[in-house]
Amino acid sequence: MALKNPGKIIIITGGSGSGKTTAAKILDKQGFNVIDVDQLARQLLYPGTKVWQEILNFFAGVSLKSNYQTGQKVSLQSFKRVNLKPEIEINQLIDEKGIIKRATLGGLVFSKKSNLNQLNKIMHPPLRELLDKKIKLHFKVNSNALILDMAVYPAKHFRDLGKLVIWITASKSIRIERLLFNKKLNLVEATKRVNSQWSDEQFRKLAHIIVSNDSDLDSFSQKIEELACTKLKC
Repeated sequence: MALKNPGKIIIITGGSGSGKTTAAKILDKQGFNVIDVDQLARQLLYPGTKVWQEILNFFAGVSLKSNYQTGQKVSLQSFKRVNLKPEIEINQLIDEKGIIKRATLGGLVFSKKSNLNQLNKIMHPPLRELLDKKIKLHFKVNSNALILDMAVYPAKHFRDLGKLVIWITASKSIRIERLLFNKKLNLVEATKRVNSQWSDEQFRKLAHIIVSNDSDLDSFSQKIEELACTKLKC
C-alpha cells in the first residue's frame, strides 16, 4: 500500500492496555508494513543470547559455567551462583528448556522501578541494533512507509526513529480492566504495570496524533481506518 512520504517511519505507541497493538493489527490487515517491536524483543531472550545471560545474572544471580551452544540443554547444574541475594531463584525464572518466564520477569520489573530500569538498560541497546537492521532491510526492498508498534518509543534509545508518532491512549481504569481480561493479571499486578509505565504527559509531548480508545472495538477500528485514509495513504 502506497503511503505519504515514502521511506518514513510511523510510530504507534501507548501503554499496556491502550490498544496500540490492536491499532497496528488493523493497519496490518489493510496492507501496511508493520513491525511488532515487542515480538522483536523476544528474540533477544532466547537461551544463550547475551541479553538472556545478563538477565539471569542480574535477577537470578547466576552465570553459565561454560559457553552455551545453540540447542544445548540447560539444567540448574549449568549455572554457578554469583550473587548470594538474588531477586529470584533461577528455577523460578526459567523453565526446563532455559526459556525465561516472561510473566515472572514482568512481575519483577513492574513491581520495582530499579528492576525495570535495569532490564531496560540490558535490552534497549541491542533491541535498537536489531530494529535498525530490520528497518534497513525493509527500505532496501520497499519504498513504502514502515509502521513500528512499540511501547518503548519514549525511551531515549528510540526517540529519533519516528517521523510521525501516533499515541493510542485510554484511561487508567480501562487499561487495567483490559489487562485483567486479556493478560489474566490480578488487580495488583495490572495496577503496578500501568503505574510503572510512561505517563500520559510524556507520551503527549512526543505525539503528533492522539487517538482515544476508551470506547468499544468497533468505534476504535473506525477511528484507525479513518486515520489510515486521511493521514497515511496517498
